[in-house]
Amino acid sequence: MKPNAILFVDIDDAQIPLYKYREPHFAAAKKMGMNCLTAALKGRQHTERLYTDSDDVFYLESLTQDALQDLVTTLQQTYTLRGILCYAGQASTYGQVGCIVAEVCHNIGLPNAPASAITVCNNKFLMRQTLQKYGVRSIRHALCNTEEELYSQAKTIGYPLIAKPPFGAASAFIKKCHDWPELKAHYRALTTHYDHSIYIDFMGNKQECFTLAGEKHINIPGKSLLLEEYLDGVEGTVECVISQNKIHPVLINEKLILTEKENTVLENLLICPPVSFSPAEQEQIRDYARTCIQAVGLNYAIAHLEFRMTKDGPVVIEINPRLGGLFVNSSFRDIAGLDPYQLYLSILLQEQGIDTRISLAQQRATTAKQHYSMLAMYPDKSGYFQGIKNIEHMKNHPNVIECISQPTDYYINAETEEHYLLRCWAKVDDVSDAYALHQKMLEHVHPIIHPIPKGSQDMQIANISARLMNEHYCHIPHFSKLISCNPKEIKTFKDYWNELVLDQNFKDYTHRERCILRYYYRPDGRDPLQLNRDTEYRSSITYDIEYKKGANQLSYAKEAFITHPIMQSVLATDMAILRDQLTKEHHYAIDIHQFRVKAQAGKDSPTTSGIHQDGQDWIFMHFIQSYNTEPVISEIHATTNEAPPLLHTVMEHFLETLAINDKQLYHRASNVRQISPTNEAFRDLLLVTFRQIPE
Repeated sequence: MKPNAILFVDIDDAQIPLYKYREPHFAAAKKMGMNCLTAALKGRQHTERLYTDSDDVFYLESLTQDALQDLVTTLQQTYTLRGILCYAGQASTYGQVGCIVAEVCHNIGLPNAPASAITVCNNKFLMRQTLQKYGVRSIRHALCNTEEELYSQAKTIGYPLIAKPPFGAASAFIKKCHDWPELKAHYRALTTHYDHSIYIDFMGNKQECFTLAGEKHINIPGKSLLLEEYLDGVEGTVECVISQNKIHPVLINEKLILTEKENTVLENLLICPPVSFSPAEQEQIRDYARTCIQAVGLNYAIAHLEFRMTKDGPVVIEINPRLGGLFVNSSFRDIAGLDPYQLYLSILLQEQGIDTRISLAQQRATTAKQHYSMLAMYPDKSGYFQGIKNIEHMKNHPNVIECISQPTDYYINAETEEHYLLRCWAKVDDVSDAYALHQKMLEHVHPIIHPIPKGSQDMQIANISARLMNEHYCHIPHFSKLISCNPKEIKTFKDYWNELVLDQNFKDYTHRERCILRYYYRPDGRDPLQLNRDTEYRSSITYDIEYKKGANQLSYAKEAFITHPIMQSVLATDMAILRDQLTKEHHYAIDIHQFRVKAQAGKDSPTTSGIHQDGQDWIFMHFIQSYNTEPVISEIHATTNEAPPLLHTVMEHFLETLAINDKQLYHRASNVRQISPTNEAFRDLLLVTFRQIPE
């Protein structure tokens, strides 16, 4: 007889795990006598934690339905799979793991939330559209991809408004904007800092969606922003449990303190049961939550619904197809008498009497007299988190049941996303007791954060260099600020891309125009930088595409381009970043390529040859400009596998730069595609490569 097992698909590869979901579900499953299996992506960096509680670990070639289906088919030869789990709220850059799991479960007859419902919940724009379709109370909203769209739609929605990514987690890049300057600044913060967010892999991938009127919208991570009408009122959450056919709004939490930061909103203090809603209002909230979840089609799930209680009644903020964070798990345990992890497994196993059990738990929560509070401490500045001073004050407090601090020695961004430096679950008498305990925490407990000093250009270059050496790549959104250039110089510099020559060796693969500029660099020489006028370019590697291999006779760069102040400044800055790597013991070849990839007549033009290396030591990819081009996604990968990339971004600022160690990592960019089919499209890049010359 095959042993029973559950499979958890784990794609959280952050150095510090962003959520703890697999571990408590495995602990519950083992109590039920089931084997616990983990599936992860091949090429994952942090594998050791997968083996601590898994009976076996398997690796997927890609995050696709086919790859997971193949693994499940293999596992079914050895195990009786009773459920496939994941963190359904993670809309990865490579696809929504929740939807992939849902489709595989549907194919093999295992209970799971529908993929369509998970899609609607994770994409807040689609959620708004769905509620509107079914006549559920909602708000004005618009999905925007440009400053022009933001400006126009904000005038229609009206200020103040909420601006946030359509996908996301941890309140990253959420802001209440009172006017256009605030909204414009927030959008630029998103486009600048998006790829540095630790929650980048929660912000979805590029995908199309449609309005009720059939208008197509494209979600572009790091560029798309959802605008929503601002709501006045008390904010709260409904923690719902959904079996096959019944929706149970078990718990209502009230948010007592919310803090608006520069580009995020923080939840500092919550209380359950709520104190601001009358019994009639609480029943109204539960009925509304049922209506919302029924509209999105969610079942076989535990869901976290956030709302505001307005003068017209509750209005949903978002619906998350997973257990709520902070201490929602503890509130289920202490107020409703439920273990949410064991409960979720029981729902997937379709245990007898599960609805009766949940209904009794909801009744217990509804009539509960004892209050509990969730308290959270956040950083007041960015920097390296070193720990909590006087944490014992909270740990030893008689009312505190749980007290958890974040791991130390990592960088935190205090302005764009939430970081629970310290969080507590406590028993309180009433709302005043909750406020008093929170105040004591602020007075007696203090986070230790060492800020990064803001210094000169040399300091900025030193920081970039350190990141490049430590992580083997670095994204520099505003490289242009490291050099001196004026608008006239920028224009004349860009104009040189209009004089490039078709790359004959690659004409059967793509339409690419190019010129080359070459140097020899001898750090120990009297004249260390010398022009290399050789126009015959030979790559040290072979690409797996259709092209003419061997020598490539290229056109040499114009003399005025060589001496252009921006070109010289870019080269000098790239060399300064690599200063400690370009040692006097060696000589180097520096090849500088002007590239224009052009698309026309409705035909895409590939930018690169897939996930690849170029046979160099270091590569600097400087963005110049683009015209009539759909967003080109640039990616950095740890391996050649189709695993979630280390970086996934759209370069759009002049001289925005990706620097990469070409010996350690791989890179790829998507095709150049026309926006308007009547005009040609192009994307211009300046590529500066460094390669040590063999002795």
